[in-house]
Amino acid sequence: MHATKALSLFCVFFGFSPLVFAQQIKVVTEHFPPYQIVENGLPIQGSAVELVKKLLAKANHNVPIEVYPWARAYKLALNEPNTMIFSMARIIEREHLFHWVGPISKLKGHIWALKSSSHIEINALDDAKRFSIAVIREDSTHHFLRYIGFNDEPNLYFTTAFKQNVQMLLLERVDLVIGTQSMLEEQMSDLGLDIKKLKKVYAFNPDDFQLYIAFNKDTPLDLVNKYQRILEEIHQSYSH
Repeated sequence: MHATKALSLFCVFFGFSPLVFAQQIKVVTEHFPPYQIVENGLPIQGSAVELVKKLLAKANHNVPIEVYPWARAYKLALNEPNTMIFSMARIIEREHLFHWVGPISKLKGHIWALKSSSHIEINALDDAKRFSIAVIREDSTHHFLRYIGFNDEPNLYFTTAFKQNVQMLLLERVDLVIGTQSMLEEQMSDLGLDIKKLKKVYAFNPDDFQLYIAFNKDTPLDLVNKYQRILEEIHQSYSH
């Protein structure tokens, strides 16, 4: 029996498409601590990275995790079949653009301002519409804020990296930034500054702002479903 025919029979018997075994994938991400951490000269690490590495190993995909600025990683995942991207918030605006695997984590961040900005008080997310916010273009925060009614102008000022968000805040070109404690601590440390120059003004962890792995829409569903099954197996092993 030819090897190809034998593989096909094996796949049919066990419920897998041959494409699942034959298809290689591209994996892209960004620097996004504590989920994805890129440090000079060191392999990429972080809680989401470790999980994705386990998924790739169990799926027999020996491929590198490629790190790009978010806008480029997002564009690759949007346009190139068989591309996986993580960690990405699954929000309504993106729902139809990708196949989803997850959730893998819940985003827990804050809205931050300069400690000296005594006039800034936020008791509800809508209050932030009175202020300017630096966001990375096309990232999860940008899409979510736009979805709930924030306008690109005058509310949002766009950057290509979180470091630029923090710099704009420190230069008082914007009133607010949104990020995790780890993200702000890292950027302030890199600038030789104490995070005590900043203050948290509002918790930013909406219930529908969970983080997922996403696949390009043209990725075979058998492959996507395989990753979802493996993820569920990993979650179950943690709970036992």
